[in-house]
Amino acid sequence: MNKTSLTYYLFSLFLIFSIAGVSASDNPNGKTPENCSNFVLIQGSSNINRFEFIHETPRLISNKQQSNRFNWQQEVIVPVKEFTGGNQHMRKDFLELLKATEYPVIQIDIEPKNTEAISSPAEKKGSECNNYTGRAYP
Repeated sequence: MNKTSLTYYLFSLFLIFSIAGVSASDNPNGKTPENCSNFVLIQGSSNINRFEFIHETPRLISNKQQSNRFNWQQEVIVPVKEFTGGNQHMRKDFLELLKATEYPVIQIDIEPKNTEAISSPAEKKGSECNNYTGRAYP
């Protein structure tokens, strides 16, 4: 497999970003809605290995774009080199794939689509936690 197709293959496997505390059944760390925490989880597999990298403490930034309370935007800032995982060889390939020395930070912008769904980024509806998931496809 040449380097271009390997990079394309690994990138297509760079699948899941899960941000925010999720229920115990969804969270590998067993966190419950009562003690929600933020994290970024990346899972994937190749023809040889499965991998999972997690960043436990992403920096969350809330920006109020205008005085209207429904114009909140949230940013998640994740230093690439702070992802941890069990397989150090896969982590090394992961950092190389993301060009961690050239692009040391992942920035994820979250904008509300439904103005009725968000009153402010700090408010929670009861004891619920939010779960955001994204997938990368070839």
